[in-house]
This record gives sequence, C-alpha cells and structure tokens, in this order.
Amino acid sequence: MAQSVSKAVNEILSNTAYLHFSFEHKLTNDSAIAKFIKPRVEEKVGKPVSLGAVIAAVRRFTLSFKPTEKTRAFIQFLKSVHIQLRTGLVDVTFKRTYKTAENLAALAKKIRWEQGEKMHVLQARAEEVTVIAHAAFLKDVLACAPKKDVIGTHSSIASLTVLFDRSLVEKTYGVMQFWTGIFASLGVPIHLGVLTYSSCSFIFSEEHAPRVYKVLSDSLAEIHAMH
Repeated sequence: MAQSVSKAVNEILSNTAYLHFSFEHKLTNDSAIAKFIKPRVEEKVGKPVSLGAVIAAVRRFTLSFKPTEKTRAFIQFLKSVHIQLRTGLVDVTFKRTYKTAENLAALAKKIRWEQGEKMHVLQARAEEVTVIAHAAFLKDVLACAPKKDVIGTHSSIASLTVLFDRSLVEKTYGVMQFWTGIFASLGVPIHLGVLTYSSCSFIFSEEHAPRVYKVLSDSLAEIHAMH
C-alpha cells in the first residue's frame, strides 16, 4: 500500500539507528539525507516525488527528533564494549566430514591456551568447517583434511573482537551496522564475522589492522567523551 512522502521519510529515518546520534545533536545535512533516501521514499510512495518534498519531510523529522529509549540503549551499549586485536592469524575452510572434525578435535587438545595459543573451530554450516588459528599452526591445520577438501584459506589475517555487556543486547539494535560501517568507510573487506554470546569478531587482512583499530578506538572514545 502506497504511503505519503512524510510517512515514508519518518519510517525510513526512524529505522536508521546509526544516524540517530547525528539527528539528536543536529549534525546532519537535510538535503544530503534527502538525496540519499529519495529512491527508497519513491519505492514506498509508489511514484516519483520531488527532492524538495523529501527535504521538507526530512527537515520536519530532524527538527522534532527526540532519542527513544532504544537510541539511548544503543549509545549505552557502545559505551560498554571493549575491543581486542590479534594479528598473525590464518583461516582455513574445509568441506565438513566426520574424519576432518575428528582430526581437528585431536589437534585442539594440543593447543596451549594458557600460553596464549589460539585455535577456533567454527561449525555453523552443515557443509563447512572453518578454523582460525595462529599462523604457526597452519601446517597442522591443513594436515587435518585431504587437499581436495580445502575450500579456501587466508594468511596474514587479523581478528578484531568486540566484547560487550550481554545484558544490553536485547534492548539494542544498530550496533552491527555501526561496526561493519567502520570497515566499509575504510574500504576494508571482512573475510569472516563471528557473533557469540558476549562478543563479536571480525576477521580481515592484517595490513588494515592498525587503521581499523585506531578508527574504532577513536570512535568509542568520542562516544565516552560526549555522553
């Protein structure tokens, strides 16, 4: 069912949690936002609309914007996180077989976690198993399966892990977009993303590690300083 321009704009901007901080502090350019969302507005309205009408609707929205409880939770969530960076890693993805899983389990028993050695086995898909480990274990990891079962591998990779307060998760949205948006703004591809109970890890090329860590650290520091 077609919507009015005003209703379409309100719906779109209400769902862009990553912009709410800018709306709250009047940091946005109404014309730029209108140009950005105009194609989506036309989809919702069901016909071409003028840029002026979209700008006017955006201006009404931003002037009256008040942060919701969920928006405040978004900022509180970001203030709760801590980040860890690890480099010198590799990842290998295999076709999943019983024998490969058995070999990887045996290798995992040899990892000395108390000395800082790492090897993570990800089995989220029925057809694949991915291993992330220190580069020193690459040969041992590859030996766990025949060469024909190796789907892909990356060397010289880094892991950026975001540790968060689990109690805030169910009240928050937009944080994944915030994190991946930083990678996107830097032009850094994410090889793998792993979300667990109280952390989220992004696997990417090690050459980008200093930039990614600095920008994310600076962004979090600014959020702490301004609230």
